[in-house]
Amino acid sequence: MERKGKLADAGRFNRQLSENQHLRLKLFFWFVSMTVLCTCAIAQEETADYWMKKAIELRYRGSFEESAQAYDRALQIDPENATLWIGKALDLGTIGRDKESIKAYETALQLTEETLKNDPQNATAWHRKGKILSNLGREDEASSAHETALAASDQILERDEENSIALRIKAEALASLGQWDESLQVLDKVIEINPRNYDARGRK
Repeated sequence: MERKGKLADAGRFNRQLSENQHLRLKLFFWFVSMTVLCTCAIAQEETADYWMKKAIELRYRGSFEESAQAYDRALQIDPENATLWIGKALDLGTIGRDKESIKAYETALQLTEETLKNDPQNATAWHRKGKILSNLGREDEASSAHETALAASDQILERDEENSIALRIKAEALASLGQWDESLQVLDKVIEINPRNYDARGRK
């Protein structure tokens, strides 16, 4: 009887130990899971793309000051991204910080010109240059850049007539040059190729 009692006590002890181990394992895996989730969230917040999307959301809400700050966070990660400088410039101009806005546009322009030195046929860069120059009030130079963007996009479309990026650049370049009907025709083609292209629908 005494031996059976000891065996029963040992069994209860082992079950209790097993339960404790199981609980510890559950706590361990929970801790690991939370660590991974937190690490992923932190990693996401450390990307320029995350802060750019955040800036765009804030701008749509009318929070231009906070949007500019989000662009600053993005630029800390990717300071040579011309698109980020343009976004910041737009926000600064909206809240009346004109000198800072012009400086941001000029930085974006410098970065874009560096891109074009390495890739003179870059349609995206020519289109971006046209928008920057237009926002700086340099309309003649802007028109010239848009014309070059149009020619560069046409070269791409000769090789790939359904290239959605080239079609969008062409549509925007035509609109910037005041050729609205032609721009709408190109947007129609973008939608025909990809009916779910909501960006093109919005531009119409």
